[in-house]
Amino acid sequence: MNTPLYSKLLSYNPKARFHMPGHSGVDFGAFKANLLDITEVSDMDNLLCADGVIKEAEDLIAKAYGYRHALMVTAGSTICMQIAAFLANKEHLKVVALGRMHNSFYNAMRVFDIHYEEYDSIQKLQYVIDNSQDRLAIFITSPTYFGNLNEVDKKDNLLIIDAAHGAHFAFSSVLPKYPKGDIVFSSMHKTTPALTGAAIMNVNDDKLYEELVLYRSILHSTSPSYLIMSSMDLARGYLEENGEKAYKKIANKIQSYNGKFSSFDIEHSDDISRLVLRKKGIDAYKALDDLHKLGFEIEMAYEDKLVLILTPFNIDKLDELKDALDNLTFEYKEFEHINNEIINTKIDGNFTPDFVEIDDAEGYICNAEISIYPPSQPIISYGKKITRKDINILKAHLGHILGLVNNKVPVLK
Repeated sequence: MNTPLYSKLLSYNPKARFHMPGHSGVDFGAFKANLLDITEVSDMDNLLCADGVIKEAEDLIAKAYGYRHALMVTAGSTICMQIAAFLANKEHLKVVALGRMHNSFYNAMRVFDIHYEEYDSIQKLQYVIDNSQDRLAIFITSPTYFGNLNEVDKKDNLLIIDAAHGAHFAFSSVLPKYPKGDIVFSSMHKTTPALTGAAIMNVNDDKLYEELVLYRSILHSTSPSYLIMSSMDLARGYLEENGEKAYKKIANKIQSYNGKFSSFDIEHSDDISRLVLRKKGIDAYKALDDLHKLGFEIEMAYEDKLVLILTPFNIDKLDELKDALDNLTFEYKEFEHINNEIINTKIDGNFTPDFVEIDDAEGYICNAEISIYPPSQPIISYGKKITRKDINILKAHLGHILGLVNNKVPVLK
């Protein structure tokens, strides 16, 4: 397979390494990855001004995804979101979004002090797009955490798609087509065999690409991980050779279950490899813990749902998981309904955070996006007055909450 960056790393074998990282390429314990963990030495290119093997690897990724250009990052889709938000801000575009974005969107809006408008349905967002007198930066998530697609007609606007969970789409005809937008970014580590932090931004427009390269150099670490970059190169090469056959195997396996997996219903997902299981009323967190004790690690529990990411490397274990579920005893629990309220609040004044105990937070204004992680979509939005119901939701999901600090709620002082 053609993997220029990965192959270059394999051939890097000096007599001694007098450069970072501090392990100098010497293995200790069982951690063999140190051999490939290097820095921007001669002939190894530089992510922030790539014109050698890194650029070649990016070009191969772009081709695989059907785009003219691709930019690698080593800090996940979060940094991609920040780069896209920075660009929208520099272009003075009005920002609109489909509700229930990932936390990284809301955090980027705060970091760059961008006012945005959020809509709770594709239909409402499309109406705004169709009738806006301003040029827009449109942010949507597709696929969602549960594997379902969203599409809008962008008109003459900038469409930015958070496709964090769709990096594998490009490699099999049984999967949805990879999204088409002006900027589309994906976390390769989520669904392809790339290391954690691996993400790409795909773009067609040459000028837009040049801007993104500039803004990546501003926002990205100047010490990107060669391990992560080379793992993207290798993952792309592997899936180009094996993805079609592997995902057909996954599709056939899921179809063989005829909508039931043990005593769970298989919920609809546009992505055949995103297995969403529901057993009405159970405490899925308890099921997650029980499966962990049996040696099965699940992507996510969420109220009465379990979510699995199926890959070429775990599909052969799926029947074993089904057998484990067949023998579990489930507990039942009633969860408070989460109100996906759209806030669209911009607060002026004192942003200094204060931190209060969960039980004492009622009546305070929330000073962060607080979410269940995963999927990391806000359950309490920045600027929202915290209610007793919000507190009950936090307590019911405690241990799976992102945004608390030492189990305290950040509020506006």
